[in-house]
Amino acid sequence: MGSKNSWLDHFVLGIWLSTILTAGSTQGELLPTPTNVTLKMNMFTLHWEWESNNINPVCEVKYNRAISKPNNPKMCRNKLLFQDEDTKEIDLNVWINFTVYSECPQNGLKSKETQLSTLLVSGNPNTAVRNFNCVWHNMEYINCTWLPGEKATPKVNYTLVYWLQNESSKEKLKVPHSRLFMDFLGTAKHCHQYKYKEGIPVGCHFKILNEKEELQLVVTDFSNENIEPFYSWMIPKEILQLSAPNITNISRMVKDTIYVSWNVTPLKPRQSKSELLLTNLNNGKVNKYEETRNNSKEILLGDPDATYTIKIRSKKHDMYGDFPWSEWSEEKTISAEYKFRTMNIILAVLIPISVTILTVIAVVCIKRCILCILPPIPDPGKPFGDLDNLQQLLRFKYANVWNTPPNDEICSVIFVESPTCSTCSSSLE
Repeated sequence: MGSKNSWLDHFVLGIWLSTILTAGSTQGELLPTPTNVTLKMNMFTLHWEWESNNINPVCEVKYNRAISKPNNPKMCRNKLLFQDEDTKEIDLNVWINFTVYSECPQNGLKSKETQLSTLLVSGNPNTAVRNFNCVWHNMEYINCTWLPGEKATPKVNYTLVYWLQNESSKEKLKVPHSRLFMDFLGTAKHCHQYKYKEGIPVGCHFKILNEKEELQLVVTDFSNENIEPFYSWMIPKEILQLSAPNITNISRMVKDTIYVSWNVTPLKPRQSKSELLLTNLNNGKVNKYEETRNNSKEILLGDPDATYTIKIRSKKHDMYGDFPWSEWSEEKTISAEYKFRTMNIILAVLIPISVTILTVIAVVCIKRCILCILPPIPDPGKPFGDLDNLQQLLRFKYANVWNTPPNDEICSVIFVESPTCSTCSSSLE
């Protein structure tokens, strides 16, 4: 009887101890904290490693990792003792915070968190470029623009360098520091076509060979360590910006409607999306229209007697991505309908008058041309006098060519003079 009670006491004691241990393990830390967290990287890859002494036969220990991202921390859990991440997923211009802790999924036990924070930029605050933006312009070249830092020196000389993934992603990983990019300049490419404003570089463009290849870019002043570097990442095909559309036709149709057509190069119409901006110059009202997969549109005008302006911009249409808009096209003017009616009346009057005048001028010119080309042939009988002379020429090969002088008429003149003296009269006798 006593042995039975002893066995029962040991059983109750075992249950009590297991309950206490379970409660204590739930409240306390039973899993070791990961240690010696390190980071190594190149321009395209970040690699974290850590150590752990977790040996637990009850469960399979896994490691939860969190990488800081703006408004969206990236979480991951597996049993590996390392974590790889692409630089395209991380903002390299701010603190990179990495957190890791171990967990037993079977009973929910966790260790304390271990955190590693890394900063890759150095220099005076607000000296890095602002409003940095890159586009693949019309499938021709990469065009990057920026504004100087608010506290950058007036003589700052920003330089843009970039790395191609196929050439640089396999480089040896190195311990990061504030000017890490300097360790990889051997595989970097330099941009040479800069745009300046007041002597400061504010943009640069360069050509690429593969629009699908990832690029990592850095803009900084290599001659001044006080200037903060700026990191950026892109894939050219995802930032395609078309050139401004060309409006090819604007014509009025029936029922106060206009027809507009335009060209978008180098895409086909079904690959583009366009936005039209129609402005009423009489009241300043602006209407916006969108057209997808087509390069023409009919628009109903609210006021046919008003004058309108229209301009268009386009972008690549893709349901899986959002592309930047092109620049606006050249603005075209659509005159009021009454001006079209007046013009039609004027043309209806001027066209017949113009045709008549041109016809008269043409007839006169044709007559003059005929006289120059085909002059009149003289009468062959006139130089030979009468018909007998012509017959003599044809028969004997010669002829007397003269005109018979007209007969002279001789008129007698009688002179009568009265004598003035006697001597004269006697001598006359």
